[in-house]
Amino acid sequence: MSSIFTKTKTPLTKDEAYDIVYKIPCQDCELSYIGQTSRNLKSRLTSHKSDCRRGIKSCALAEHFIDRDHQIDWGNTEILENVNSYQKRLFLEMFHINLNQHGMNKKSDTDNLSVIYSYIIHVHNKNRNEMLDYPAPDE
Repeated sequence: MSSIFTKTKTPLTKDEAYDIVYKIPCQDCELSYIGQTSRNLKSRLTSHKSDCRRGIKSCALAEHFIDRDHQIDWGNTEILENVNSYQKRLFLEMFHINLNQHGMNKKSDTDNLSVIYSYIIHVHNKNRNEMLDYPAPDE
């Protein structure tokens, strides 16, 4: 039967994706913002853009835009995770904020992340940085 019936549901575009953790880079520096939303990405980006345009410091992204007069690279927004559970999304948002070495998020955004997870992320980042320092093996 599966060979007769194909998937008829059209996959969602990036803008239509919802229940996501996302990352928005700055156009003028190496910092990026990580957030989560149950709304679709297009709607959430519209809210961010509106806050920036109106000078409302609703989050670290808007503060970065307003205080530093930097442009946000909306077109290079990436979806990091797609998960229906609100609690899992919050955890994954904190995880990615901690993992992001060039983040513009506030430290308070990860206050609820367990010390154990914070330590694991710290060790992971340290090991990753040490691996980058090693010369490439000879062929």
